Amino acid sequence: MILAAVGMLREARIVQGPFITAVAGGGLPHLLLERLGVASEGATGVLSIGLGGALDPQLAVGDVVIASEVIGEGRWPTDEAWSDRLSSALPDAR
Repeated sequence: MILAAVGMLREARIVQGPFITAVAGGGLPHLLLERLGVASEGATGVLSIGLGGALDPQLAVGDVVIASEVIGEGRWPTDEAWSDRLSSALPDAR
């Protein structure tokens, strides 16, 4: 099972599926962390997924972007092997 961290319930409904458990934090980092902890048993990977408007004028509605790092109260590079797997599975992703 893959755990998908999202901000909004709408995003959770979009990504929820047979092998994906979506966890919404509602913009509250402490709530998301708590919910991820509860849902993490059996997870083989964690994705952060969200709807992003106006991130880049070269992106179109529906484009998939695979991040190279996560920025919050610091900067963390994404797992290179995991990113490569996603790129292979989603060849049109940017």
